[in-house]
Amino acid sequence: MTADSYSPTKEQVKDVKMVNENKNVVIEVEERHFLFKCVPMDQMDKITHCLAEFVGTASLLVLSCMTCMEGLGSEIIPIQAAFGGGLTVLVIVSTFGGITHCHINPAVTLAAAICRYVSVPIAICYMISQILGAIAGFALLRAVTPSELHYKGNSTQLWCLTLPNERIDPIHGFAIEAIITTLLIWLCCALWDARNSRWQDSVSMKFGFTVIVMNLAAGQLTGSSMNPARSLAPALIANYWTDQWIYWAGPITGSVFASLCYKYIFHRNAPKECCTVATLKAELIDKLME
Repeated sequence: MTADSYSPTKEQVKDVKMVNENKNVVIEVEERHFLFKCVPMDQMDKITHCLAEFVGTASLLVLSCMTCMEGLGSEIIPIQAAFGGGLTVLVIVSTFGGITHCHINPAVTLAAAICRYVSVPIAICYMISQILGAIAGFALLRAVTPSELHYKGNSTQLWCLTLPNERIDPIHGFAIEAIITTLLIWLCCALWDARNSRWQDSVSMKFGFTVIVMNLAAGQLTGSSMNPARSLAPALIANYWTDQWIYWAGPITGSVFASLCYKYIFHRNAPKECCTVATLKAELIDKLME
């Protein structure tokens, strides 16, 4: 639709996006609720993204922890927890993937910042939203379930805590978390890579089944966290900090290693025309400003 053939109404937002192509000015006008008219569109988008990260991470804690809740008369088998966590990620990515980047994991956000797919300020906002969302989600789940279900079997240990197996020492636990997080981040980098733009179908299934595989591989060893926010929430509410550094140091180390490796080794021979959508938009704006 061209500027000559369309006139926006007073109720519509006055923010317009113009793309100059073949001397035609294309105007996109978005309707906005009156409550948000005082907020600039770009700021509203950032708020929406952070809110989606908050709700998405809260949903992750609620659903994944429900799948491993003991005390209902049947023992939780490893495959149940593995598939529960993976399918939870599948559902959340399917739900919020069109609203935000749907990281729901500070390790993923860190990798995105290192690879320059998101800015550092946005990455910090995402991480804060994820941590607060994880705490809120686990607190909500604990509030709506009977207190006798909050502990593993007859022990006093809060359920849903990520802990290394008693046969796994902390250093080995750290290494395992770093390795499985590295593999997860490589999947993220591959999906962000414009060279793979032809293979972007079923992204939620790719993430979901990847998490299932990692859970099956490392679930009985370390709990297969790969997510500092997911591990922090139960530890904070239970005030249990033994060996919890594993679930921060491991995923962060894996995230940094995987993102730098992909950026400077796997992606270094990418063709110049292979770039991100953000880069394309920036180049288009520069041309319009000339």
